[in-house]
Amino acid sequence: MSSYFWNNFLRFFTEGYLEIWFGALLNIFAFTVSDTGEIVSTSVSVITGILCVLFPFMSFIMLYEYRHAIRDGNERLLKRYGTMYADFKTNGAWYQFQYYPIFLVRRFIFVIGLVLLIEYPEIQCNSFIVYSILVSNLRLNK
Repeated sequence: MSSYFWNNFLRFFTEGYLEIWFGALLNIFAFTVSDTGEIVSTSVSVITGILCVLFPFMSFIMLYEYRHAIRDGNERLLKRYGTMYADFKTNGAWYQFQYYPIFLVRRFIFVIGLVLLIEYPEIQCNSFIVYSILVSNLRLNK
């Protein structure tokens, strides 16, 4: 098996996280027991949903645990997991290359807000506006 296997999986899951998590959550909430296909579909959605919940935290822990190897430029680690940190300067503090876990948590919260607050569009809009302003201010203060 190629050492790039995990890089491909990480890139696919990171890039498609919003759509994957949104689809899994909607399928879980729309669960019915009318036929075998829906039961299988919901089972796959539950497994995917569990992965979506765990993935940001697992990537944070992985980047934290391997922070010294990342800083030292470990080639084996780069081939296996480099997609999580290859675009960032790794000579600083460990939190400086935690972009993707934070990015995934933001998307996680976005999907939860869309699905769970479906009856309250005003709260959705206001919370997303406030959130966008906060993120914009954080970027401007760098």
